[in-house]
Amino acid sequence: MRHTSPMTELYLFGAGASAAEGAPATADLFPEAWRLCQGRPDPRAQRIWRFLALVWGQPIGAPADFAHLPHVDEVVSLIDWSLQMEQGLGPHFGLRELWGLRQDLTYLIEQTLGATMAGGLPESGGPHERFASGLVVRPAVLLSLNYDTVLDRALKRAGLEPDYGFGRLNLAPPVGAEKGAPTGESATAPSIPLLKLHGSLNWAHCPACDRIEVLAHPLGDAPPGATPSQLDCSRCGNPSLDRLIISPTWLKRYTATQLRHVWDLALEALQAAESLTFIGYSLPPHDVAVAQFLRRALLARPQGRPLTIRVLNRTRPGPPIASEQARRALADRFIRHFGPQVLFNWAGFTGPIEADAFRPFRLPV
Repeated sequence: MRHTSPMTELYLFGAGASAAEGAPATADLFPEAWRLCQGRPDPRAQRIWRFLALVWGQPIGAPADFAHLPHVDEVVSLIDWSLQMEQGLGPHFGLRELWGLRQDLTYLIEQTLGATMAGGLPESGGPHERFASGLVVRPAVLLSLNYDTVLDRALKRAGLEPDYGFGRLNLAPPVGAEKGAPTGESATAPSIPLLKLHGSLNWAHCPACDRIEVLAHPLGDAPPGATPSQLDCSRCGNPSLDRLIISPTWLKRYTATQLRHVWDLALEALQAAESLTFIGYSLPPHDVAVAQFLRRALLARPQGRPLTIRVLNRTRPGPPIASEQARRALADRFIRHFGPQVLFNWAGFTGPIEADAFRPFRLPV
């Protein structure tokens, strides 16, 4: 029989939360990847630049040229749709070439985010670290749509051990450490559920037996001479593990069994929560998987049980009129999904400790 501990606060982190500490947002990933490739040409990146130039008819010679091209999620979605329909894209890109490009794009995302992580994110005293320090006395469940380990590291700095939920049957506190769980100092640290719905740079997936391993260091973040804690799969010994990230596409697939279990735990957490705070997430119309997950959880909640919805976000800098229009459009998406009682704070994931996720919220008007 399943039982759930009384979790009351749920926080969902989107790309805007990591962007507040310098991680590239989806719209900036191609320009950032281009900059990183300068001086050390990468054949896989070169194939992507060629694809973009030929399919959209726009030459690429500088980061600014990507302003006239689709973002990475749109490109991945176009390729996924073409593969699903078994249709090529023009004379240069048949199905075989598209399959290869799909792998190249995943590689480019991993390498770009990994290089960013190697830069030392998060900085000491940043918003994630301030948020994590508040969790020491405020038990919560954390959901993340981000691949990076900014939040993971901030939790560790606050003396909390991220519990990714791989070995859990429910959200009750774990009885003991499972095989492969962290050892040493972090083994005695209080754990907090951190359910990363789109995978993580410090996860590796075994394609032979479907197990997910947690690595000691995320991609691009290992110190000199360090090796991952898992070189082989601990279940079957397979030495060829894949990184586990769900690429930004409109046709997302969650095939790893343990990752689907993470989604089940997230559903359970939202069913039990009294509040849900979105941090740096804009509920984009194409993110059908997350919208469906939210709707399923809301429909499964006990009738009459209230749920406070809060949104902590900010729009990109620009003219005041454009920023106001962007805020209204974003607020409208949340209100259409959850109703007019949604509370907003437009200051973003920055500022003093009381101004992060625990700051006051208000109605949009």
